Amino acid sequence: MRLLISRLKGLTELFVLTLLLMVGAGGNAVAGWYTSPEGSDGGFTGRPLITVEISADKTSVPVNLAGLAPNPALPYASTITVVVKQDGRLFPTSITVSKSTTIDVGSLFQLDALDNPLRQVVLSGTDGTGLVLFNANTTPGEVIITATAQDPNTSQTVSASLKITVVGESRPATSMMFTGPYVNAVFAGESRFGTAAGTPIQDGNYSRVVSVLVTDANGNPTYPNTQVNFYMIDGPLTLDSYPNNPGAFLVAGNNGVPQVNGLNFNAASGQFLTKGVRPLDRLILDGGQMHTVQTVTSETSLGIQSIKPFGADSRSTIPYVIGRANNATILSPSFTNLSGVADTIVTYPVSRVGQTAILVACVAGL
Repeated sequence: MRLLISRLKGLTELFVLTLLLMVGAGGNAVAGWYTSPEGSDGGFTGRPLITVEISADKTSVPVNLAGLAPNPALPYASTITVVVKQDGRLFPTSITVSKSTTIDVGSLFQLDALDNPLRQVVLSGTDGTGLVLFNANTTPGEVIITATAQDPNTSQTVSASLKITVVGESRPATSMMFTGPYVNAVFAGESRFGTAAGTPIQDGNYSRVVSVLVTDANGNPTYPNTQVNFYMIDGPLTLDSYPNNPGAFLVAGNNGVPQVNGLNFNAASGQFLTKGVRPLDRLILDGGQMHTVQTVTSETSLGIQSIKPFGADSRSTIPYVIGRANNATILSPSFTNLSGVADTIVTYPVSRVGQTAILVACVAGL
């Protein structure tokens, strides 16, 4: 009888073990359970699961357009709290906090090392609680923050996650202006071929840094990484102008008539065919509008590309220039920084120093 009871007891323990393992398999962690090797009754003992809780004081933060340093008091930062427990009590252990995202929307920081951005923070030897700071950068998106802890006695590892959303700020570009710079802005080009002593050889070109400042309707810098496209128009010029003077554009006048909300442009004294206007030339209107020539239909009429028709506020007569890049180059596109500034470089041969040119910068919608 005693042998039968002992066997039934063993079956009962096996059933309980199997049941517990089945329950454990349905969660985020699998517990390791142990039986005692001592005693004639085949006794069963086990350790409770550890639990990991993660929370944040803010799960939605704005983009940090100013690039401010991490500071728990600022709206761009979120303090993340992790609590590890066992059987309802704090469980001393190390805690790892990491971020996972398809795009880089921010960094993690230890509270005592706010100058060191990390993808993963390891908090060693905690009392069961840990604090980590998340600080947003200039890119909107979502990030998953995961906290992981391990019971060193059983090697059981448990994780918990939360999502933080970095919300984009709308700063559409409404105005832009050329700025320079002017100090040390021009420099001579150098050939890749040099002397044995390493003395640079000039290549006969000069380059100049050119910048534009792009702002929104409130005077704030437009959103970082706004694309700015640059265009160069430096010809054709009249035969008797440059180099005697800066030069005058061959195809230009004061009597241009753009079709309101349309694609046709007329100028009574245009001589478009005679002066060699051709498709893909740039039509520049007084005030900064730029359009691309699609067809030249007569001496006084041409059509522009339909992607950008004339506006409803087009003037009945307006000064204009038509031309293309003949002598110089300009790098395009460029992208704005945190201050709303986009830089590029104009390069031109020494034989064209002092020549007039038109530079155009534009973003979508302007």
